[in-house]
Amino acid sequence: MEKSASQSKRLSPEARKKQLLDVARDLLAEQRHLPLSFEAIAAAANVSPPLVYNYFPDAATLYNLIIQEELRTLDGALSLTSETIEEAASTYLDFLIEHGTALSTIMTDPSMKGKLAATPLKARNGLLKRFANVIHGETGCTIREAILTVLSFSAIPEEFAIQVRQGVLKATDAQAYVGQLARLSLRTLRKQGRTA
Repeated sequence: MEKSASQSKRLSPEARKKQLLDVARDLLAEQRHLPLSFEAIAAAANVSPPLVYNYFPDAATLYNLIIQEELRTLDGALSLTSETIEEAASTYLDFLIEHGTALSTIMTDPSMKGKLAATPLKARNGLLKRFANVIHGETGCTIREAILTVLSFSAIPEEFAIQVRQGVLKATDAQAYVGQLARLSLRTLRKQGRTA
């Protein structure tokens, strides 16, 4: 029996681990819920299930590594381009279109309660605080209101990214909608800050 090209090529342990993480992230982007089957990861990566378990002894380990990698990528993208909330929302949408919603799927799934590692939680909280401070500075709302705004607003680019990835919506239209919603949200918060 002839082996396919991906089966016959040996990857270094680091490259194999990255491949499996990428495959798992892409499967989560399609599936949009946990759990993710290690057998499905193995099939998509064209490897055996025991190999997947060799790199990730349990699902929580896999999910935490995906979160860590996604947050690092997102933080880098946001650091390069995001001086305003509108720019941050646009960058987040671009990230979601390219990477899918694996990050939010894992972070919000009830099965992960108590299983999220400290490092990704710290990174997520750092991003939240950074953008809450920008909103606070732009609008005068309280930090608590700003954090709630970031948390609730993040769902909007996620939904638009899903539509773009499914071919229902053009990326340029999604960007326009997200920008418009960011401007409207900030305008509302500014008005509330003046009347409080």
